[in-house]
Amino acid sequence: MKEINVPQSIIKEIKEKIPNLAILYLTGSRLTGTQNNKSDYDFYAFTVSHKSEFVLRDRNKGTTYKGDNYEIKCFDITHLFALLRKTNPNFIELFFNVPIFVGGYFDILTRLIYRDREKLPYINEKHFVASSVGMIKSNLSRISPNKVYKGSGSFGKELFNLIKAYRYGLAVANGKSLEAEINIMNEYLYVKNTEVYDQNLLNKINPEYLYQCLKEKCDDMKDSTEKLDLLNEYIYNTPLYFK
Repeated sequence: MKEINVPQSIIKEIKEKIPNLAILYLTGSRLTGTQNNKSDYDFYAFTVSHKSEFVLRDRNKGTTYKGDNYEIKCFDITHLFALLRKTNPNFIELFFNVPIFVGGYFDILTRLIYRDREKLPYINEKHFVASSVGMIKSNLSRISPNKVYKGSGSFGKELFNLIKAYRYGLAVANGKSLEAEINIMNEYLYVKNTEVYDQNLLNKINPEYLYQCLKEKCDDMKDSTEKLDLLNEYIYNTPLYFK
């Protein structure tokens, strides 16, 4: 577990924006330690409602909040379980650090998830690897010498995310530790900090080869069924609403 420092002023502002905040996780480059001086703070937030809101609201729809130097994707606490079942690599990596904020009723839940962090990709390991393959394919489609990058995007960021998807997917396909891969990604900061198209760097990384390797690995994996037993203890310790 890395020590993560988030300014208390940001946490205070988020708690004021989201008074029913249950759990707040850091995500993105600040989580993996690959940020630069331009990086914002990105968060996943989960909330708990009063019973009437729980019954009447469409809980599948998230809300996005933005501050001067942060962005929050906010969901009802029930959506946490939907995201765990999807075994998306970018989401699973959240749980390799403790939350930035935990409401009083959710301490047991967050402790259990952190305890089981290495097991989470294996809720459905083939889906995790297939998601990694899909991420690589998406990154490849956005890497071009004629590409004009906007906002926070860059050639280096696309290539960095491609490498991350490959390493995460390969680790799970081989039954290895995902935590080791998360901790090693700061070795690729030189890639992420490459602002403009660099053919020599592409030749060195060889992203098409990485894509084919992981795709073949995924195709050779047996279809896996969801291992939902892992979630039962989490469900038991999760209040869904307040009366």
